[in-house]
Amino acid sequence: MFGDRLTAIGSFNLDERSLEIDTESMLIIDGEEFQDIVTDTLDTYISTSLRVGEDNKYIADENVTETEAGFIKKSLYAVAGTLLRPFVSLL
Repeated sequence: MFGDRLTAIGSFNLDERSLEIDTESMLIIDGEEFQDIVTDTLDTYISTSLRVGEDNKYIADENVTETEAGFIKKSLYAVAGTLLRPFVSLL
C-alpha cells in the first residue's frame, strides 16, 4: 500500500529483472475504500499468524497456536520438492 489511496496487488518483485524479463503481474488500485478493506483483511491474517524469530523458529504467542502439517501434506511437499529441484533455476 502506498499512501492513503494506492494499493498494489500481484506477484511482482520491485527489481529490474522483473520489469524486463519475468511475466509477473501487478494491479494498482486507486481508492481509499479498497485500501481499507485490504488493510482490515491483512490485519486479520496478521493477528492470527505466528511470527518467526531470527532463529527461524516461531515466537510463542498465547493467542495463536501452531499446528503441525498432516502426513499427506508433508509427503506431497517432499515429493514435489524432489521432483522440482532440477527446475528451481527456471522459476
